[in-house]
Amino acid sequence: MQKKRANNGKLLLGIMAAAVIVFMAIGCTTTTGNKAIATGTMRDKVIVGTDQKVKTAVYIEVNDHNPLNAGSYVLEDGTLLFDYVILFAANIRNRDPEKGAAYVHLNENVQYILDNRNKYIVPLQEKGIKVLLALLGDHDGITFASLNDTERETFIADLKKNVEYYHLDGVNFDDEWASKEDWDNWGNGLAVGAEGKTYDTISPSSIWTYPVSTWGWPWSGKVYRNPAKGIEVGNGQFTEPTEAELTKMWKESGESYYKTILAARKALGADKIISLYEYNTGSYITPAGAANGTATLSSLEGALSFALQPQYNQYVENSANGLSRSKYSPFGIDLGGGAYSQDGTPLPPIVVNNDDHATDTIHDYATRFKTAATEGNAYNVLYFYNLRPQSELLKYDSSETKPSVTTEAYISRMTQIVFGQDVVLTAEGGDYRKDWSF
Repeated sequence: MQKKRANNGKLLLGIMAAAVIVFMAIGCTTTTGNKAIATGTMRDKVIVGTDQKVKTAVYIEVNDHNPLNAGSYVLEDGTLLFDYVILFAANIRNRDPEKGAAYVHLNENVQYILDNRNKYIVPLQEKGIKVLLALLGDHDGITFASLNDTERETFIADLKKNVEYYHLDGVNFDDEWASKEDWDNWGNGLAVGAEGKTYDTISPSSIWTYPVSTWGWPWSGKVYRNPAKGIEVGNGQFTEPTEAELTKMWKESGESYYKTILAARKALGADKIISLYEYNTGSYITPAGAANGTATLSSLEGALSFALQPQYNQYVENSANGLSRSKYSPFGIDLGGGAYSQDGTPLPPIVVNNDDHATDTIHDYATRFKTAATEGNAYNVLYFYNLRPQSELLKYDSSETKPSVTTEAYISRMTQIVFGQDVVLTAEGGDYRKDWSF
């Protein structure tokens, strides 16, 4: 009898264990009103009416916000909304200008999150979300498009070390804010060149990106830095380039950036994510460089996991510059507070870069995205920027007369069209706050 009771006890425990496994597999749900709140499951998101799968990414400004919020957003069927969380941002910097050692700089907020990865990163990864480290210029005179071979080797080695040490899933390149011009001469007025033209004042001791504009983005080419000379003080010319010189700058800059992305892929391996915030870069990153606007990203098809169109106030068709549309997002949604939406009459269009189809309505963006898929010309990447705690409400549209809405409701205006479902929150609620300080 005693033995029989023991067997029955084991049988009961087995049944209970099986029930727990099934329960965990389908996900725990409760209800709020008519909406289920699920724990969230990572599975394919498909554009409604098609078989096209979509990946979604979200940037988190970790200087101010907690990345755990990203794991709280799900579609009504329990599918996790975000596939990728991008920690914004680490930086590329010069460790020692004389030695020319480029490296990955982690500010105190990024460092804290990485050091406490079990709290801030692992819970996302356990859900199936990939966590990427964003890489950004830092007013330090160096960028991914200005590295010579020695600098690149040093930078990529440091990048690989950080990705592996913190068990990250990949990186995101964003070639902005690299110029020292921003720090050295902010608001210092204009200088007059030999030919009588006026230019922004610069410092002769600065180290320049190549090429660079006042804001450190590679488009104006007013300042010339030769990557072959490495990182050294005064490595720059303050001139208005000729067309031939400008073409040369774009070609050399494009070739340098191309080599940097390929080196990152080789170092990180095939299983890591490498993404590109395509800020004025996709038209010149090629094996041998190219004049701006004449080349494509097609040569990086195997190296890039996906690329993002960076202008939040416009939807740009065919901006993938040769990269497969399956790896490209034609628009991004800024969740930083100034959110826009369509309610009845569309808001007035914003004309940017001669794109007279650009508008600031999330409804319009989502409709175009879905239409492209139904017409057999699908993009398969969506992304959001600056996800904040759920309790920080967004403006309903661009006017001050509309009420504010939650991030959940705002994102739903897109997911209703693209996926045929609202976004709901898990029991976690999406209201994690920054709980560290310095």
